[in-house]
Amino acid sequence: MSARPTAARPRAWLLVVAVVAPACFSDGGYHPQFDTALPTTEPDTSTGAPSTGTTASEPATTTPTTTTGEPPAVCGDGVVDPVSEACDDGNRDDGDACLNTCVAAGCGDGVVWLGVEECDLGAGNHPSAPDTCRPTCTLPACGDGGLYAGPLGPVREIAAGSAPIDGGDDAPRMIGAADDGSFVVVWRVTGFLEKISAQRLDPAGAALGDIVELAQQPLMQLRDPVVAVAPNGDYAVAWESTLETQQAFVRSVAADMPAPEFDLTGMPAGSVSLALDPGAALVAAYLAGGPNQPQQVYLRRFPVFTAPDGPDEQQISQHDVGDATSPTVALHPDGSFLVAWGEPDGTIVYRRFAVDLTAGPRVVTDLVVGGGTNNNATPWTGAAVRPSDGAAIVVGRDRDGHLVLRQFDARDVLQGSVQVDDVDARYVPFVDLASDPWGNLAVVWSACGAPADEQPHCGDLASVSRFRWFRSDLVPHTEAPAEVTTRMGMPRPLSLAVAPTGVAAVSRIEGDNVLVHMSPVQCPP
Repeated sequence: MSARPTAARPRAWLLVVAVVAPACFSDGGYHPQFDTALPTTEPDTSTGAPSTGTTASEPATTTPTTTTGEPPAVCGDGVVDPVSEACDDGNRDDGDACLNTCVAAGCGDGVVWLGVEECDLGAGNHPSAPDTCRPTCTLPACGDGGLYAGPLGPVREIAAGSAPIDGGDDAPRMIGAADDGSFVVVWRVTGFLEKISAQRLDPAGAALGDIVELAQQPLMQLRDPVVAVAPNGDYAVAWESTLETQQAFVRSVAADMPAPEFDLTGMPAGSVSLALDPGAALVAAYLAGGPNQPQQVYLRRFPVFTAPDGPDEQQISQHDVGDATSPTVALHPDGSFLVAWGEPDGTIVYRRFAVDLTAGPRVVTDLVVGGGTNNNATPWTGAAVRPSDGAAIVVGRDRDGHLVLRQFDARDVLQGSVQVDDVDARYVPFVDLASDPWGNLAVVWSACGAPADEQPHCGDLASVSRFRWFRSDLVPHTEAPAEVTTRMGMPRPLSLAVAPTGVAAVSRIEGDNVLVHMSPVQCPP
């Protein structure tokens, strides 16, 4: 088929139009201006030579110009327009320093800058989620703030001898961790000759060295041992004695050599929680009170290895009726800390303290302790301080009965909350919480019964203990918690420590055995 012929153009008429510019047009308001007749290359039919006449029949095929006479900016022409382009390298390659949109490459733009970035998922970059690109545009690797915790491993039994064994049920932390990833676990030997014993464990949970005997007394009621471990592996252990009055004793151990024990308070006290700060100062919080006096929370901080007879205690709770519940010390790496406890009505509160013991305000969390214990146990309060930003994390039951984590920023403003267990229980008497150096959180708890059960404590109910990791943004690391153990009757206390390496250890007493479960680190390949 032949091409459609092009109609001849009335060039002379167009020249008239160009001259009579001021005339009125019925063109909808579009009034083109022709300042100069455009040259044409149409052939002169009379001679066959190109004509030098003018026409306005077609726009010119030359490059458009701006109002300044310069060609407009075009991304990819190799010339940077300072108004509309951050860069222009003259190519359409998206993997170099300049994207094909003439925007400078950068981490978070969703495009991998070859040779500079290992990955880039844009908004999908995440600081702790597994198997994803980090906000620094690097691939996941141990130590980058992500959570690389493996599953809770099988139980390991500590060779504690053949005597009857018991733990503590009034205060948390029968296990602590050192900077090298090792742990120290403590327990109580019952019977005619009662003891408080300690054992070092390597990062896999195997025994290191011999058992250290810290207290021994015939017919003396020893109970509730707790431990705090310094970064270098030295540690301090506290326990209660009820031979005459309830007293709290402490003994430090440096290079596996125990120092003499001493009375922590000089007055009736119990439910002790300990922490050792980077300067080897011991922070001790405990319950104390005189006859017919409410049990208040008291605090001491002193260099336990060099001057155990340091400053006297200070009272940090204040209520006129009823007893507080067991306090928990949560330490920040800079030596500041918080103390959390349950008020007489069960409401969990906390206070922050600077290294010089300057106290912050009392913060009410709107959580409650779990209840459901018998007359010989006090519910624990779980708390941690995030190393990266000083956020306070508290675990407890909300007013609807759910076990939840609540996060408060460094100014103690509530920032988030997440339910720990999808299955509600009648009681959650024991709970412990610890943070790794990057703010990821491990939680362990014991619960009993269903919400509709009416028993006043857990003695006649089925009990279960569970463990779960949460990332630093409070997202659960696994779809469901790991089950530690189940039993009929009162759940046994259990406690938790997370080493700076990221390894977590859960310790508990079952029967006459000291048991430890490890959650190892599993680095990406």
